[in-house]
Amino acid sequence: MLAFLVGSDYWPDRRATATYVEASNDLNWQSPVISSAAKRGFSEVLGPSGLDMNGPCDWVPPKYWWGHRKVAAFRFGSLLGAAVGLYHMSTNESSFLDRHIYDREMFRRYGKPTCFENSLLQAQMIDYEATRTEFEGYQAKWNAVGPATGFTYWVLKKAWPSLHWNLFDYYLHPAGSYFGAKVGSRTEHVAYDYNKGTVYLINHSLNREGARSIDIELIGLDDRSLAKRTISADTDPNVSRSVGKVPGLFKIKDAAFLRLLLRDAQGSMLSRNVYWPSASADELDWDESTWFHTPQTSYADFTTFDKLKAASISAIVDEKGTNNSNTILNITSHNQADVPALFIRSNLVDGDGEDVTPGLVVE
Repeated sequence: MLAFLVGSDYWPDRRATATYVEASNDLNWQSPVISSAAKRGFSEVLGPSGLDMNGPCDWVPPKYWWGHRKVAAFRFGSLLGAAVGLYHMSTNESSFLDRHIYDREMFRRYGKPTCFENSLLQAQMIDYEATRTEFEGYQAKWNAVGPATGFTYWVLKKAWPSLHWNLFDYYLHPAGSYFGAKVGSRTEHVAYDYNKGTVYLINHSLNREGARSIDIELIGLDDRSLAKRTISADTDPNVSRSVGKVPGLFKIKDAAFLRLLLRDAQGSMLSRNVYWPSASADELDWDESTWFHTPQTSYADFTTFDKLKAASISAIVDEKGTNNSNTILNITSHNQADVPALFIRSNLVDGDGEDVTPGLVVE
């Protein structure tokens, strides 16, 4: 346990604060007791929290987290989430009464869903995009001037079925946002700066260093390579830095795939990351930012994904033995088609076809 926050958006009154402090002392509580997660006042007993709760709490595009304004990846954010649908938690006056912001951004970028299953897929894709880049933005700016020291992600899971925001859903399935958080939190990582079109080499270890290579490839929707580049760079513990530009972005006609592969000096893979940049970019109206959202003036266009040819996926299962009566399996997927396979999900079921949860943890 890192700390105990007496309040969330607001600190309680002086009487309640005194009761919490007295109880924590009686229990010999060793971790910090903090007034609240925001800057909206504090008690004299606890003092200011030092935390910043200025959002965003509704969906924002990946480009947001690479922005230069101090509402993006700066400071320590005490409650941040890039996607939201707050059913059962909002009043008629709440900013989160409905999903109009979320749906508008999803429809503009991916097109209006043609069916319920299509809507589910789109929701997981934009949650993956936004959550991954939220983590990457903070990691990349860890040692910048005015550093991004970290944030508390909202939310791990919900107590009811939901499409958005949570890392695990009501049924303990890992959501698109879970895999986004997992990829964006790797100890050694390579990430794409949506604003500058550059690549960041991220190292959050305390002891890893030395030569690294980064293979960059931009691939069209027809699986043809548009541009390639290999960058050599040295990495240092606990340092993130920009190491070079992505080539060929001007060649994108509608959308493309950007693959980044990070290897050590022996050629071992440390990180694999795939983005889908668009010829039209997400642009933000920073001057109209609120505490929960920053509106867009233009949108990336991924509607062409609906026209992708079907891929052909096969899987190879390799049993690696047992551990404490558990069977360990390696499952490797292969795309046998001559077109890219986008956003493939694996689901574990039992002999009756029922879901087994928690779901697969996929690298």
